[in-house]
Amino acid sequence: MLNAALAIPERPSLLLAHLVAWMSNITSIEWIALVLPPILATSMVGAVVPWLLHARQPLAAVGGALLCCCAPFWLERTQLGALDTDGLLPILVALPLFLLHLGSERPGRQRLFCLSGATFLLILLHFWWVPGPYLLVPPLLFFVICRLWEAPHRRRTSAVAASVLLLVLLALTYFTPHLFLHAARFIRAHIDLALGSGNQALTHAAIVELTPMPLQTALEASLGSWLFFPLPLLGLFFWMRRFGINSVYLIYLLVIGAGCLFAERFLLFGIPALGILTLYGLCTSLTPLFKRLAVPSKGSTVISGLAIALLLLPNLNTAWRFTPEPYYGPEDVRACELLRQYAANEDFIWTWWDYGYFVRALTGLEVYFDGGSQDASRLFTASYPLMHANPQLAAQWLALFAGRSGASLPPPGHPEHERRLNSQLQSLTHALPSPRQVWLYLPRRTFDASGYIYAFAHGLSFSEVVNRLDIFPAKGFDFTGTDGSVVVPQQVFDKGYRGFSAVLNGSSLSYPSEQPLNLPAPLLVYSKEQPFVAITDSQFIQTTMFQLLGLSGPVPGFEEVWFNYRHGGIWRVLPEKPMPHRNRPAPRSS
Repeated sequence: MLNAALAIPERPSLLLAHLVAWMSNITSIEWIALVLPPILATSMVGAVVPWLLHARQPLAAVGGALLCCCAPFWLERTQLGALDTDGLLPILVALPLFLLHLGSERPGRQRLFCLSGATFLLILLHFWWVPGPYLLVPPLLFFVICRLWEAPHRRRTSAVAASVLLLVLLALTYFTPHLFLHAARFIRAHIDLALGSGNQALTHAAIVELTPMPLQTALEASLGSWLFFPLPLLGLFFWMRRFGINSVYLIYLLVIGAGCLFAERFLLFGIPALGILTLYGLCTSLTPLFKRLAVPSKGSTVISGLAIALLLLPNLNTAWRFTPEPYYGPEDVRACELLRQYAANEDFIWTWWDYGYFVRALTGLEVYFDGGSQDASRLFTASYPLMHANPQLAAQWLALFAGRSGASLPPPGHPEHERRLNSQLQSLTHALPSPRQVWLYLPRRTFDASGYIYAFAHGLSFSEVVNRLDIFPAKGFDFTGTDGSVVVPQQVFDKGYRGFSAVLNGSSLSYPSEQPLNLPAPLLVYSKEQPFVAITDSQFIQTTMFQLLGLSGPVPGFEEVWFNYRHGGIWRVLPEKPMPHRNRPAPRSS
């Protein structure tokens, strides 16, 4: 068990990290990660109930809260152990919108109170999820414009307000231009990342939660069945008819949720919007029917409750049958325990992407990057040494950038890429060893993502990403055939392999190879000393990452501390003076 207090990341905007760090002084990280996500998930109630109570639909408020809390996508994102910022995002976006809606209907001080509450939540949202407040800028501007238009002397008031705002913006632009440039770049980068445009296409494709979600799937993940789709449409009609121009705030929440058609994570905001409109549509459509049939009050309540119960059945059934599937397993925790055991407090961990969060939390040691600090430059800088053919150079690279915490090189396609990269490679031949010990931790998922890592290192497009490595247990393989044939287990056929261009004994491979292999994929590589075999291609077999599998023996520059082909490995980085750098060959896409 790792019971030490957690380290707080350098980015203080991650309020969740501070919360978990504080809680780690009370109990273990395992318990925090287990119970905190579903506790935060109950905040979905606050994203739904105020809207429906304001619409005078208390029964719908109860049903909407249950519907959204049991939505399959919400359960998946906030299950036991799924420690992420998602748990509070719906309420931190939906509640400010509700306060703007409420403030639009209230006079004087009540309106000011609503605006103050929305502003406070926006500030809290910034510290919880940095891009969040940018999502709410349009409705906030809409609120201000509407209030100015309602003023008695609206033309004069609007002109004065616009002039003051323009002067303030000009002053801020003149005195703090970097803030506006930074904000513009930040917004553009996140739009590109969410839509997969610009230079973020490969990064977008590598993030599962940014994959597009079809409309039918989105309805099933929110309401339990796509057959309920007429209800939110009906609810939208009734909501617009009742609240008029003020319905724009709930519609805006729905529009943000519709972003799931481009990146599924946006469904977090669509779930409360769909839940509100679905229950409002159901209950509002039943009201005139009850009046026409002269159904008594108690009878209408019972019938409405039964209708809501039927609506809830798919989601309640999903919640009852739901089984949490942890992303990190016991072996990941064991790896962090080993790192904590071997590493000193000032040591540096080089791991891949989202594992940065996990390793930093469980060990308290500094990592190169994580899921909140990844960008094209860091992805290139982290992947390049793993894809280099010279492991000594790779070790030197890791040690050098560990001493420059967070520094990175521009990725392929950047105007300065070639010059900066060649300069960096030349400097490695005379760079002093880093005073910090560096440890390389590669979970099994990293090896499974080898196609993306290769693409990040070589600047390939998403269409050029191919699977470059599969690892299978050696049991079931038979290499004793006298005719050169190999008997393989059924799982190799199930993976789609029907033959190999070459079968190589790892002990016969030498690195770095003077004459790289030029054989078509796939290649089957085995070793009598290892309980697994690897299927790869002529490009990936040259890389440091492949060498670290140990099929060809010890790797210069790296000392194996722990390795299990099912779970990953840990290596102590031992940089030495690398061999003179030769320009790398142009990568192949397949």
